[in-house]
Amino acid sequence: MLAQRNDAYTVTAFPTTNHVEALLLPAEHSAVDVIAEEELPRMGDVRSSEITLITQTYRVGSEWHGGALPPALVARLREDISRDDGNESNSIELTAIDRSIAAALESDGRATVRQVALSADVTSQFVGRRMRLLFQSGLLQMRTEVSSDLSGLRLEAHIRLAVEASRVEAVGRHLAADPAVMYCVATTGRYPLEFIVRLPHLDCLQPWLNRTFTDLPGVYVTESLTEPRLIRRANILFDNELSGKT
Repeated sequence: MLAQRNDAYTVTAFPTTNHVEALLLPAEHSAVDVIAEEELPRMGDVRSSEITLITQTYRVGSEWHGGALPPALVARLREDISRDDGNESNSIELTAIDRSIAAALESDGRATVRQVALSADVTSQFVGRRMRLLFQSGLLQMRTEVSSDLSGLRLEAHIRLAVEASRVEAVGRHLAADPAVMYCVATTGRYPLEFIVRLPHLDCLQPWLNRTFTDLPGVYVTESLTEPRLIRRANILFDNELSGKT
């Protein structure tokens, strides 16, 4: 249900604890009240819920590479898909054709420029130029999910921390610098910091926590959820076979 929302970015279930997490990106702030007061209460299987707002992002999944890539390659991958010799991309405004391009790529992220052009009913040359500007502006981004069978990182743990308000920034940046942390944000909820860590297996989690927080007194792990079943991440909808792997 949540995964089918147009503003759903990630939806993750934890079958062993009956938890579901969803990151929604509503177009307007007023939508938050509608979700909390109208939509969630209508979901019969929801026993309780909590809505928090992200106040600061320290690392997002699309920036994460697990420390497996050399710095030179990471730098190359983070470059614009082409050289930007002006400021045109900074003032780009979305058009109906842009939305058609995005919809085509959402349907098939491996579609060729020609296929996207046919879908949007424009020329390949136009699509190439427009996609370059969309990528440079940040309005269009790529994301790839790698199977744990390839990465060897079979554990994904979603962790929430209790941290003094004055230390949230420092702790958030400390976590974001760790290659095992794929996602880290500050929120308005009961837990000032939330992050996701990827490790080879469950036995690695406690030693990693001990190493990471040894020099950070006053930081407490208040909740740790493992064995996630990925339902949606970005615009990728997972089937049961893939989402069951952790």
